[in-house]
Amino acid sequence: MSGADVGLHPGPLELLHYVRGTLASGHAAVILAHCLVCDTCASRLAEMLSSPSTRAVATSCGSRPGSRLASFWH
Repeated sequence: MSGADVGLHPGPLELLHYVRGTLASGHAAVILAHCLVCDTCASRLAEMLSSPSTRAVATSCGSRPGSRLASFWH
C-alpha cells in the first residue's frame, strides 16, 4: 500500500519520540500501525532506527531503540 492511501503521516519529531519511547502507548500503537502499512513512513522509521545519531539520542534518554526496531519488524 502506498503512503497516499493511509492518511496523515507522522512527522520527524513524532517518529523520534516513537523511537525514544516517549509517546503514550496508544499513540505509539497508532504510529506503529501506520508504519506497518505505509512504505514511506516505514522507510523513514527504519532510517531513523539505523542512524547512529538517532540511536544516541534515544539511548541518552533512557530508551532502548533496539526494542522499537524489534517491535517494528516483528
